[in-house]
Amino acid sequence: NETEIFNLYGERQIIESVFDTSKNGLGLDVLKCRKFAGISSSIILTFISHNLLCLFKKDVLSDLGLENLGIKEIVKRLMNIPAKVKKDGNILKLIFPDNHPYTKGFKDTDVG
Repeated sequence: NETEIFNLYGERQIIESVFDTSKNGLGLDVLKCRKFAGISSSIILTFISHNLLCLFKKDVLSDLGLENLGIKEIVKRLMNIPAKVKKDGNILKLIFPDNHPYTKGFKDTDVG
C-alpha cells in the first residue's frame, strides 16, 4: 500500500544520506594515492574517522539534540563555542562557558 511505499522510500533516503555524508564529509570519494598500501591506509583512516565521529555523535551530541548533524554542520555550529585554555603546570585545561546552549553537558577538560 501507499504507507509501505512511503516508508521504504524514506529508508532509501536515509541510506543515501549516510553515503553522501561519507563521501562529501570524509572525502571517501577521492583516492589520494596510487599504490595499494597508500589506498588501504587512507581507507582505514577514513573508517577510523567515521567511527570516532559516530562515537562523538552518540556520546556528546546526543545529549545536546544534535546527533543527526553532518560533519560540515557540526563544524559550523561547534567551532563558534568560546572556550578558554588555561595552563596548570604541564596540563592544559579547556574551560567552556556555562551559559552557551551547546556546552550544557560539557565539563572542563584536561588535555595533555
